Amino acid sequence: MATEWNVPPHGVNSTCCDSENDTTPEAGEFPIGALDPVMRQIAEETAETYEVDLAVPAMATIATVAGCPGKWVTLIGAASGRVTPTNLYVLCAAPKSYGKNGSATVLTPFVDASRELTEHFCTCERPKLRAERRIKEARARQLVKEIAKGENEKKTAARRFELQTIEARLAEIERLDARLPSLTAGNATTAALYEILRRNDETILSYVLEAGDLIRIVLGKYNLNKAADFDLYLSGYTVEPIRQSRVSREDSGDIVPCISALWFCQPFLMRELYANEEVLERGLTARVLPFMVERDEIPEEDEEERFVSAEARTAWENLVRNALTLRNCSYQIECSADARAVFRAFHNEAIRLRNGKYREIEGELGRWRENAARVANGQFIADMLMNGQIPQDERLILSGEQAERGIPIARWSHLKSLAMLNMGLADRHWTRVEKLKELLYRYNGQVSLRHLRRNHGFLPEEVPSLAHKFPATLQVISVKPDDAAAGGRPSEVLKFTDRASVG
Repeated sequence: MATEWNVPPHGVNSTCCDSENDTTPEAGEFPIGALDPVMRQIAEETAETYEVDLAVPAMATIATVAGCPGKWVTLIGAASGRVTPTNLYVLCAAPKSYGKNGSATVLTPFVDASRELTEHFCTCERPKLRAERRIKEARARQLVKEIAKGENEKKTAARRFELQTIEARLAEIERLDARLPSLTAGNATTAALYEILRRNDETILSYVLEAGDLIRIVLGKYNLNKAADFDLYLSGYTVEPIRQSRVSREDSGDIVPCISALWFCQPFLMRELYANEEVLERGLTARVLPFMVERDEIPEEDEEERFVSAEARTAWENLVRNALTLRNCSYQIECSADARAVFRAFHNEAIRLRNGKYREIEGELGRWRENAARVANGQFIADMLMNGQIPQDERLILSGEQAERGIPIARWSHLKSLAMLNMGLADRHWTRVEKLKELLYRYNGQVSLRHLRRNHGFLPEEVPSLAHKFPATLQVISVKPDDAAAGGRPSEVLKFTDRASVG
């Protein structure tokens, strides 16, 4: 595939985001040339047919491919000692009636496969399970009666073992029959999503066209204590063990969830998510590939008939169906030396931003390389399956060219994220300044930085930074101890500036 990025591919000698220039680059147009030809064709034709921003169906293809293999395809070598799965969290914000439904037709092959899985279970598997349950329940009742008689110790021991085996199988049947198998999950509470994962090999694509309720669940809007609720999503991104323990329900043990996500929402919800301190502090937004599309005006419909070609639909469906078969085996892709160099250069690009303009929120840039590797992993899968070829025991190597195709897509989305964070940064600064002002009123216009750190959670570097940004209101001064003769170091104190009012 020829390299045709809209955003120049990142090289080792790139000076983009140099620490000497703290201006964050613009995201620009979506780098459609980085996509595999099949993904590119379906995205372009879908965007043209439904007259939406190309990024919407393009990112939908990326999320779909990421959701296909689950935890069974991983990449090694993108970062030292790391094993990187393929799953991704994609979040698209667009206005009402924008055309999200049309863009979501990209998900049709995945959704159809999920529906077929459910229908097969209901038609073939569930009747067998329920028949087996009745037989085993009858046998269990018989065994209980025989064990109660206690006529023969050897036979009683064998019956006890058989009864235990039956009880374990009945518990498994109950779990399988309680929920339908599925490849997707919609608007589910955290507890429900946990059970959906247990039912479906701990792997799911969370796909929601209107994610308002899900975002409110994440933000804790429905919790009595209003605490944010996204631990499962943190573990589901990194594919790490988690246990859901509640007083009101049985402890069902650890799971190792693998969650992919494609959520559509309205712009105000995206802004609300990115303005939440806990979401930012605990790194949920760092794991997300977000973007927001705006609409200046609604285009009038013309006479031209537009549609997605049968060729594009067929090629895309074949790719998705073949990618889903990767769940039947476990594949590990290795980074070539060129691919490692590409990922390292992109990581260092993020490091320069983290040490520069975005030092306050440097954790938000900590997943740039990982997300780029996951996108590149999806491009590897798409390339491999473009002709319907399933690997058979050969060594799988991610090339430098495939790694470079992951970079502009990840960079484009993360720069979109930084733009949103940048807009919210001033609001967060002002909120913290207002808190400091309240504390100054409480402490009669002066309080030590040490006290602010110990009693109110303000980091030592945060207060001088805010004073520097708001010099008309706050200042940090050095105050000598009362008994200078006795020695002791001066203490740093926050106070109102001479121009600010204490009362």
